[in-house]
Amino acid sequence: PPPTTGTHAYTGLTCFSVSGDGRVIVGYGENVLGREEAVFWIDEQPFRVSDVAFAAGVLPPSWEPFRAYGTDFTGNVICGHGQATSGKIEGYVLTLDTTPDPPPDPPAVTLPQVRFDAVASNGDFTIRYQTRPDLRYRVWGGTLLSALTPLNAWVHGTGAEEAYTITPATTGGAKAFFVSVEVQGN
Repeated sequence: PPPTTGTHAYTGLTCFSVSGDGRVIVGYGENVLGREEAVFWIDEQPFRVSDVAFAAGVLPPSWEPFRAYGTDFTGNVICGHGQATSGKIEGYVLTLDTTPDPPPDPPAVTLPQVRFDAVASNGDFTIRYQTRPDLRYRVWGGTLLSALTPLNAWVHGTGAEEAYTITPATTGGAKAFFVSVEVQGN
């Protein structure tokens, strides 16, 4: 929706950038006089950059922010260009605090359910686990639970089930081999 503040109504709005969590969108609107005005949205609530910047004392009232081109990953920094008091076109950076109160809980990481198949003749076994594209995975193993070592490099999740076959070296009469799947964000 267009901002409802200001003297003139908007005839169109354009988005240029979105924060990493999708909460902050930046762009500009063209008013009925054909002038561009920088706008942004936080959780779908529209704001004119000039209203916020003037109220915070960041820009003088004679400054005209025309467009907002970018925002950082968290949506707390907005950059763009406009007409300065001197009449020249200049860039601006507006720093906000867009963190909701209270801040949202981070999304839960669902640990993969690990299944395995064993081959009795040679002791090999295969573990299988579902992956997510936003996570990476590494398999650990060993005959001592307290001393597992990495069995492979980090693998980025594909959203499909992954499989890893292990041939444990059970020397010295060891009867057990322990396996763990480590999960981290990308």
